Amino acid sequence: MKKLSWLSKDLIGISFTSLFNDFNHEMTTALLPAFIEQMIGTMHAPLALGIIMGFADACSMIMKLISGWLTNHVRYFKPILVIGYAITPIFTSLIGTALHIWQVFLYQIIAWMGRGLREPMKDVWLSQISSPPDYGKVYGFNRGLDTLGAIAGPTLAFFTIKYCTLPYNFFIAFIPGIISVLTLIFLTSNYKKNTAPLHPITFNEQIAQLPFQFKYFTFVMFVFGIANFNKTLLIYRAQQMFMGQTNISIIATGWTILLYILFNIIRALSEFSIGYLSDYVDRRMLLGIFGFGSFIITTFTLLFAETQIFLWMIIFMSAGLCTGTVTAVEKSYAAQLLPEEMRGIGFGLLQSIDGLGDLFSSVIVGTVWTFLSPQSAFAYSLLVTIVALILMLFVKQEPLNNPPEKIL
Repeated sequence: MKKLSWLSKDLIGISFTSLFNDFNHEMTTALLPAFIEQMIGTMHAPLALGIIMGFADACSMIMKLISGWLTNHVRYFKPILVIGYAITPIFTSLIGTALHIWQVFLYQIIAWMGRGLREPMKDVWLSQISSPPDYGKVYGFNRGLDTLGAIAGPTLAFFTIKYCTLPYNFFIAFIPGIISVLTLIFLTSNYKKNTAPLHPITFNEQIAQLPFQFKYFTFVMFVFGIANFNKTLLIYRAQQMFMGQTNISIIATGWTILLYILFNIIRALSEFSIGYLSDYVDRRMLLGIFGFGSFIITTFTLLFAETQIFLWMIIFMSAGLCTGTVTAVEKSYAAQLLPEEMRGIGFGLLQSIDGLGDLFSSVIVGTVWTFLSPQSAFAYSLLVTIVALILMLFVKQEPLNNPPEKIL
């Protein structure tokens, strides 16, 4: 069998690291809404979730900026990646020990700072070990395995919640988290960057050197980000609706976890398939139709969904398609727009802007939900996503990086 030229040993190693790390934090994510509701009650849970996840994303944003700058000034990535991948499972699992909401807040923020530290560096690493015509496949493969872990985590949680308390489930999630660190240590090289570190220049000077088209694209993604609320709020809404029907917490949580598994299955399929397709098709179009468009379907359906399971399946499937498309295509399109020597700061800026958008969206949606209604919060997200879709039309089309050949 002919070896795929883009499927390198390092790509396989870092992708399995992503798989086990996502196993850890997606298992804890699936349980977090129920854990917080159990701790502080139904009335304040949406606001607490919005604030916790919003500020966690904001702190992750700061670390992404630092990591993006650091990426341009170091020769070896692996030691920093090991630290980043170790922080996340340690502190997500510590949530299970929390007795007060401020402890959940603290542990989640530190865990997400670990994610922020590693993400820009990992993305630059992926671009260095692949060639431009294969970016979609490489980023899609990495995100696809990442999301397989996101399927495995909630699936295990679905079975273990029947036999273990919520705190104990957080401890179980620690095991795949540690495996992810060992995988990174033993299955990847201590990769040396091709380009020499940049001469010391200020952060503002580095930002100024980024292409205008990339800056506009980043702005569009920020507008979408302030609409794209954290998925824990989606999980909580489903749990809330099923709880109203069954009045049994474990059944409501179980149904919600099954829907979240469906979300991650669709996300995994779309990450690789649409990432692969983006090597041949206009990436802006894919982001607009499958990314922003599917989130419009999600928020519109949320306005009317109650306990109808088929509507909730549509919601979680369209949300999974949105997430998979954005995570795979956003990065490959950014790599297409950025010169190689600017990708560290570029990825750091893009991901930090994504985090800032997540902060605004989660806090706004959680606040509007608590003080007005869930429908008002979802209507806000729907309208802002439509604006982002219109803005995407004005992103200048860039030629694909030496596409292998047209499929049509």
